[in-house]
Amino acid sequence: MKYISIAMALSAILVSVACGTPSAPPAPTAVPAATIQPTAASKTMNIDIKLFTYKPDSLQVPVGTTIIWTNQDAIEHSVTNGTPPNPAGAFDSGLFTQGKTFSFTFTTPGDYPYFCVRHNSLQGTIKVVAQ
Repeated sequence: MKYISIAMALSAILVSVACGTPSAPPAPTAVPAATIQPTAASKTMNIDIKLFTYKPDSLQVPVGTTIIWTNQDAIEHSVTNGTPPNPAGAFDSGLFTQGKTFSFTFTTPGDYPYFCVRHNSLQGTIKVVAQ
């Protein structure tokens, strides 16, 4: 009987604590607006060399964009500015192997054709426009 009385008393305490007056949730605090302004960051685009194609093979980008070419093929390729068989000289990766990358930042508007010196049918174009 003594244990029943103690159990009932504990139950009453637990019920009163659990079912007591609900407290209001805390008021939300205001979050100040960001004061840092974004800078004109350079844009980066990726081109894969896969199955003897540049993917994508044609891009239009703003001045300041960096293009990163990644060779996904199990054979060497290049990214050489110009049209086969004549390099134009703005950029040339030389031959690079699977998993390797080549990057170039375009700082002047214009059309930049490019090709692979080993596989002349592998061609692409970057059109760079002023912002």
